[in-house]
Parts: sequence; C-alpha cells; structure tokens
Amino acid sequence: MDAAVNHSRGEYVRGKVPFWALFKRGLYGIYHHLSVRHLHRYLEEFCGRSNLRHLDTAEQLRQVALGLQGRRLTWAMLAGRAAAA
Repeated sequence: MDAAVNHSRGEYVRGKVPFWALFKRGLYGIYHHLSVRHLHRYLEEFCGRSNLRHLDTAEQLRQVALGLQGRRLTWAMLAGRAAAA
C-alpha cells in the first residue's frame, strides 16, 4: 500500500495521477451519479480541467472566460428546445 501524503506540508499527490483516476474522483466527489446520456459532457469538462491544470487559478479563469467570449446560452438551449449554435 502507498504511503499517505502530508497535506500539512502542501503535498496532495506523489507522481503523476492518471486522467481516469481524476475523472472517477470527480464523479464521486462532484456529481455522485453518472448519466450515460450526458457522458460526453462529463468527459469534456474533465478534459478541459486536465488541459488547464498546469495554470494557476487566475489564468485558468482567464482561459475559460476567453472560451466563453462570443457565445450565448439560452434557457431553450439548456432545456433542449432549440438547437445550439
């Protein structure tokens, strides 16, 4: 069994953590349930998180804001009543 990490020293992981381990932890810790209908959305979110993980928080937020620029999401789109642009 692996030795425990020391959070009081700022240690949260040793070595590289595989993408699927982070995905599984996210599902248990954030969503608690997986909908097969929306699986592609869960994967896209965690791919985005993985791609930005090397940046600090402020830069992560900046990158997300840049990706939202010029996009519009309406309630009808969320409810599935209109085609997404």
